[in-house]
Amino acid sequence: GAGRPLAPRGAREVPCPDMPGGLLRARTDCDYWDQQSQASARTADFIDAAAAQLQKSATGGMSNVSEVDSPKIGRSARLEGYETTWSIDRDDVVRGGEFSWVRGELVGRGSLGSVWKALDRATGQLMAVKEVVIDTRDQADDRFRNALQNEIELYKDLEHPHIVRYLGNDFLDGRLFIYLEYMSGGSIAQVLSQFGPLDEPVCSRYARQLLEGLEYLHSRNPPVLHRDIKGANILVGLDRTVKLSDFGCSKRTEGTMVHTLRGSVPWMAPEVMRQSGYGRKADVWSLGCVLIEMSTAAAPWGTFDNHLAAMVRIAMSDETPPVPKHLTAACQDFVSLCTRRTPEERPSAFQLLAHDYVAGALEQTAMEDSWGME
Repeated sequence: GAGRPLAPRGAREVPCPDMPGGLLRARTDCDYWDQQSQASARTADFIDAAAAQLQKSATGGMSNVSEVDSPKIGRSARLEGYETTWSIDRDDVVRGGEFSWVRGELVGRGSLGSVWKALDRATGQLMAVKEVVIDTRDQADDRFRNALQNEIELYKDLEHPHIVRYLGNDFLDGRLFIYLEYMSGGSIAQVLSQFGPLDEPVCSRYARQLLEGLEYLHSRNPPVLHRDIKGANILVGLDRTVKLSDFGCSKRTEGTMVHTLRGSVPWMAPEVMRQSGYGRKADVWSLGCVLIEMSTAAAPWGTFDNHLAAMVRIAMSDETPPVPKHLTAACQDFVSLCTRRTPEERPSAFQLLAHDYVAGALEQTAMEDSWGME
């Protein structure tokens, strides 16, 4: 009626005979979930339950409102003086020293653990959280923990537009959480699985960005080798950028060669397979294999009966992964240079940045920038 104060924006008015004007102002705020629609639905469910019980009160069914239960909420919420307050003990919130965050959907599995989409409760920032379970009682886990420490130390030092950004880490209850930049487009492997092969202009653009990231890694002092470049470890943003991720197999080396077998077989360079010692050119080989992967939506080399057959063919034969015939001459030449069997004959990432195949991508990007497309 006249003179009744207006409800705040976003509030719902619930009939209540005990208040002047017969209305109850119900707050609609609640903890923000990763998917806001879920939070809105929970709030609406609670208010509907409150209205139903208050109607019972008006007819004598309940003399004093103290608690409202909604089966849809699955939690108990209390009404105090016509104000609703949430009391939700959420089991999806992780409270660490670096972040207090809400766990969202599983977005992937890396070389060392699961990766979750997450929301920083303090800022609302979306991030990716790599979760790794560690048995601190197991002495055999020492090497595993060293690998994790290697990944964290690598991430801390890296800052480049085409390298996934490190945000921090926590160790809680036998679990290591590594906080990383969230890339909403998923991985190249996921994109290919959903949409099929990429057109060559897109491949060219991505190849240039990956080369820039690789050149940054390889020019560090000492150099950083990624050692596991493949579509599953390349993430895509909505702004058409790609970034190298998952440094679980990476190694910072004081020299130029390392002697451990890592990575995924179809993308591995022959010298890696033979464990004869390898350097930065092994990453260049893998980049060439990624170009084949993006152009075909399939792993390089085609189908093998088993990993052993793949390893023998890659390590011991004189073959190189087949280059798709539908690609332009410039793209075929680029892939062929990357996948030369002798490492010394492969160009470096820095040298490949001058190749016609990716030089055109730079010109195209500059043109799009001038049009305001990014």
